[in-house]
Amino acid sequence: MSRIVGLLLGPRDLRPAALAVLALAAVAVGVGAWEHARLYHDGYSSIRWIGPLFLVNAITSLVVILLLIARRPVLFVLGSLAISLGSIVAIVLTRNGDGLFGFRESGYAAAAGLTLGAEIVAVLLTVAGVVLGRGALGLDPPPPPSEAPRTEVLV
Repeated sequence: MSRIVGLLLGPRDLRPAALAVLALAAVAVGVGAWEHARLYHDGYSSIRWIGPLFLVNAITSLVVILLLIARRPVLFVLGSLAISLGSIVAIVLTRNGDGLFGFRESGYAAAAGLTLGAEIVAVLLTVAGVVLGRGALGLDPPPPPSEAPRTEVLV
């Protein structure tokens, strides 16, 4: 259990390439947060369930970005994927069937297109950052146990 807690909460230093890719993912998460906050203030705040979810998305996105700055990349990765994939699913649901919590939109306005694009980019860059930094993120399998050297007794 302590290994998992350490993996999630412990600070981790990443190789520059992995950190750069995750930083770009954080920018994409930030673009999604900006759009959600802007739309919340541009009228979505009055939409039951959807308005508060836009505000929660913006706030939690900022918290997730701060996790990367605080050298907690595993938590950043989990948060980035949860927020971005959740947003992608929500955008698709609001344009199909019964919508999301009864809320429906049609088409993809510029704001929806920008948000969807940012969320897709965030997912792709987060996954790429995980691949590049898997060792520092604790995702490499542990090395096999070493065998004790064999000794032969000659009689």
